Amino acid sequence: MKLTRMIFSLVPVQVSVRARNRPRLAKARRFAKWNRAAVALPGLLLLAPSLRAQPVSGAWHVGPQPAVRAICHAGDSLWVGTAAGLFILNIRDGALIERVEAGARLPSASVRAIAATGDSVFVATDDGLAMFRGPDAHVFTPWAPSGLGALPLRGLNGVAIGANHDVLVATLGYGAGVITASGAYAITQRDSLLDDIVFDVRDRPAGGRYFATNAGLCAQFDDTTFAWYQAGSGLPRGETRQLAVGDDGVLYVLVSRQGIYRFESRATGLAAPDGIPLRDTRSLSAGVDGSVWACGNGWAAVGRRGKWEALTFPPEDDHASWRCVVADGAGAFLGSEGGVVLAVQRGGPLRADLGGGLPAPRVDGIAPDGRGGAWFVSGGRIVFADARARSLVVENGPADARAVTISPAGDVIVAGRWTVRQRGANGWVDLKPDVIETDPTFTAARADADGFLWVGTGSGAVYRYDGDIWLRIARGNETLDGRGIMDVRSAPGGTWAIGAGLPVRCVDGGVERFPGIDSSEVVVDLERSPAGDWVAVTGSRLFVFDGAADRWNITTPAALVGSSTAMAKAPGRYTAIAFDRGGALFVGTTGGLGVVTRAGARWLHAADGTGGGEVTDLVVDEDRLWIGFASDGISVLPLDGLR
Repeated sequence: MKLTRMIFSLVPVQVSVRARNRPRLAKARRFAKWNRAAVALPGLLLLAPSLRAQPVSGAWHVGPQPAVRAICHAGDSLWVGTAAGLFILNIRDGALIERVEAGARLPSASVRAIAATGDSVFVATDDGLAMFRGPDAHVFTPWAPSGLGALPLRGLNGVAIGANHDVLVATLGYGAGVITASGAYAITQRDSLLDDIVFDVRDRPAGGRYFATNAGLCAQFDDTTFAWYQAGSGLPRGETRQLAVGDDGVLYVLVSRQGIYRFESRATGLAAPDGIPLRDTRSLSAGVDGSVWACGNGWAAVGRRGKWEALTFPPEDDHASWRCVVADGAGAFLGSEGGVVLAVQRGGPLRADLGGGLPAPRVDGIAPDGRGGAWFVSGGRIVFADARARSLVVENGPADARAVTISPAGDVIVAGRWTVRQRGANGWVDLKPDVIETDPTFTAARADADGFLWVGTGSGAVYRYDGDIWLRIARGNETLDGRGIMDVRSAPGGTWAIGAGLPVRCVDGGVERFPGIDSSEVVVDLERSPAGDWVAVTGSRLFVFDGAADRWNITTPAALVGSSTAMAKAPGRYTAIAFDRGGALFVGTTGGLGVVTRAGARWLHAADGTGGGEVTDLVVDEDRLWIGFASDGISVLPLDGLR
């Protein structure tokens, strides 16, 4: 096939040979209601059996604050996607109808986009796509795609309804995807897509499918023709973050840190008066009356016929950080980082506060208290969770916490940016570490069974505190070439420090290193098995320490529990491990949780009821497994439902 070139706004048009076998891009048509052939499509896809494991029951999950990322008006309901799940509100008064968290009906608590057509609502999340129709929900994930195996289902960032009611999805790193009446397919750089990081996909009524990518704007006009809008198109170089199509067919383009551009044959930047920083726009939407809505940190505005108006808010929302705006008739809905949904210029008041959550999405350093509760770090704050009462308290204490541990006497001790503190009856007491560093940063803390407190610093030093004297066990140049301590593990088998990817054993007067772990491997966790063996974890391997030979040997999850059953490939890189008293092994990965026993192994994800995706920490406490996530908060699962 001969490569052809055309001039379109001074942009080369790329021809993809591979795309010739794709279904032809449908011309835009209008329907009074959803095409019945399209309605049947998801039902046909769902005839494929689900590959997911039996969902975990009895789980308790606490997510981050529900920062609003997506809003969709469907029927008499307002669907709100957040960092902590899906909220369905009454459109008239904002009352909560239902909250859907990660599980059998939602593949991840991290919702990125929502789109509705006919009687179906599509919800895009970090780990897959959910389709709601009435009371039913169907989930499509990378590990259980049903009939959407050709669709990219990882890292979803956008979903929209296109021509002929095609469902369009955007992903961060895997290109775009399309669900049509005849099947599903992906569009990537191999098909001449400008970049595989896609933020949004939209169809224009006049024709053309437009992609907002990390490298700019591009469009598909038929099976083989892609246009890249760069030099001469009027758009500046930069990330194209969002697209909106007005009722008149005009395309509006949001370019990161540049502003909003009106795009027809070429782009024209929208100007705004002082006080409306369009360059800092985080979200835009186009109304049916030709209006353009935009919002950002502390502001929102609407433009009509070239004139902009700054919106005013109730006193409690006057300084809100708005991150989502969706036009709806003459007005719009706004969503904030703080979990507030607000109707503006819609003829009636509506304000919904979705409630609170953890200080930050990430959880680190879980320390169970042995009585059904645990302390952990989230966003530099110390949080206590009571699994029995299912209650949560954010401590009014240190805001610079890096690690938390509990002594045998039950004292809660926190290592922070500036010092080490202990929680007393009257508040937090500074332990005033007597250390050599003039400006220390405390990064790790661990209390052992003998009552000693082990503390690591950012310079790589390790200290032991007996309640009276701070003793330096190792200097930074002895442990990790001066780099920081990631964690300290202490047990009868020894005290180990982890940092910069190397495990070292602490002894009086210094540390010991042992061969066996390649320098290219980075140790992310260290745990002691019920048999007393130390197990080190890197992103791709597990190692067990041979005390007789003084070296680390490669092992496998199956070998650690004495199983001969072949295991399926892990859904991501290893991040953490934990053992229970019965010998079961729990493996955290960037893609979910592994449960390994003598009988075999299974991999669980948020859609299986674990509550989150990427695992940061695992701790077993009596009959519970505590799981910290990188962006989904914390979960507590009963061990009986996992083994």
